[in-house]
Amino acid sequence: MEELRRKLNNEYLTIGEYINQGLEVFKKMVIKEKLLIAAIVSSTFVGLMIPFVVWIFTLINTVLSFILIGRTVNLIEENEYPDPKDEVLKSAVLTGVCFIAFIIVGVIVSIPLIVIFILNDFFNSIIIAIIFPIIVSGILGITISVLYFCVIPYFLPVYISRNVVIKEAFRINKKLRTGNRMRLFIPTIIISIIGIFIPTLINIPFIKIIFVVILGNATGILSSSVITLIFLNVEYMYNNRINVPAQSFLEDKADIISGGSEKGEEDDRGNDITINDDEAEII
Repeated sequence: MEELRRKLNNEYLTIGEYINQGLEVFKKMVIKEKLLIAAIVSSTFVGLMIPFVVWIFTLINTVLSFILIGRTVNLIEENEYPDPKDEVLKSAVLTGVCFIAFIIVGVIVSIPLIVIFILNDFFNSIIIAIIFPIIVSGILGITISVLYFCVIPYFLPVYISRNVVIKEAFRINKKLRTGNRMRLFIPTIIISIIGIFIPTLINIPFIKIIFVVILGNATGILSSSVITLIFLNVEYMYNNRINVPAQSFLEDKADIISGGSEKGEEDDRGNDITINDDEAEII
């Protein structure tokens, strides 16, 4: 992992490099985190098989997925894993924040849909009843996704992997997102499209459910790996950039000091030199 960290620290990777390196991290995570990944797959499968408790397993799955992101960061940086209680608590807090956000979004989405159903009762039109809800839902879904990647693209990995509170995570996300939104958006969309498209090729119901669970979780873990790589790459490069002025300033000061020492030595030898413009005028 040292070579990967060096690469992330030296330059911005391309989309292809993010995905290729993400696959390597994915392989290592599957080997290292067998129990965690098995728990994620199991919670997804049980949630699909028992629909009336799906929301419970969705919450469990979300908590486990956030823990996985934190452990992916620790794997790449070769850090010691935090206390499991701290992992669960922080992931549970973030899950609660996401749950509240989804409720707010759900309310916003339901308003135009309610209006559409009222119009349908009034006009009794199949276009209003079927096509409009699809169009509105699609537009709102795209809008919410775009807003997420524009406003808080790096909030999740920052909060999960760094020792910060929610407010501080938002502040750091604001710094990292400048010029780096599409860097996260494009690979995530590519992986999501692949994960959505492939299951449509299978028509056998039960096999399709198993395949969807396995592929869905595989693409989710791969997305976590890629998101983690992009986050670390952006964070490392940002830290390098803000440290450059201080480094240049120190180098300039070193040049001035060394220059002054040379002049002092010349004075000790008794040579007639001009130190600065003011002294030149006095002479």
